[in-house]
Amino acid sequence: MLAKIARFFLLLFIMALVLFPYQASAMGLAAAPSKLDFSIRPGGSVTETLYVINTGDSEAHYRVYVDEEYEAWFDIAPEEFSLTPEANKETQIIVSPPLFSFGDHTTHIYVVAANSNLQLGVSAGIKVPVHIRISNLLLWVGIGIAAALLVTLMLFLIRRRRMTDSAAK
Repeated sequence: MLAKIARFFLLLFIMALVLFPYQASAMGLAAAPSKLDFSIRPGGSVTETLYVINTGDSEAHYRVYVDEEYEAWFDIAPEEFSLTPEANKETQIIVSPPLFSFGDHTTHIYVVAANSNLQLGVSAGIKVPVHIRISNLLLWVGIGIAAALLVTLMLFLIRRRRMTDSAAK
């Protein structure tokens, strides 16, 4: 009896697969270059291009964003768009670190694709490593200017003292 019930449900399952086929759709995503390197001076900005490519066989919607910690440093345009199969899109990545930021910083840009044809809300994504090197040139120029001003002030005070001493004699 149990075997007959099991066969009945197996037959019902097979009939459901045959009568109600699910449409399979492959979703694909690529980005180039595979990593981004920015060299920048404090207070400046640099632009790089990230190419997003739909390698799948159906239209997909894309979102491009950066780690929350560095959101204020980045301007990404466009941030959201759709691509047909085999199409690609140039995304401008502009980095503008705060004025008093120095040194090396590492973050990621995320590209996430969602296929609107799929009912389960399946998505795919990639993570693009980003390295930002902010030169310390401005810091050294500031230190140099401060040192030059300090030496000038000291020479002025020494000269003034000598003049005061020689006038007193």
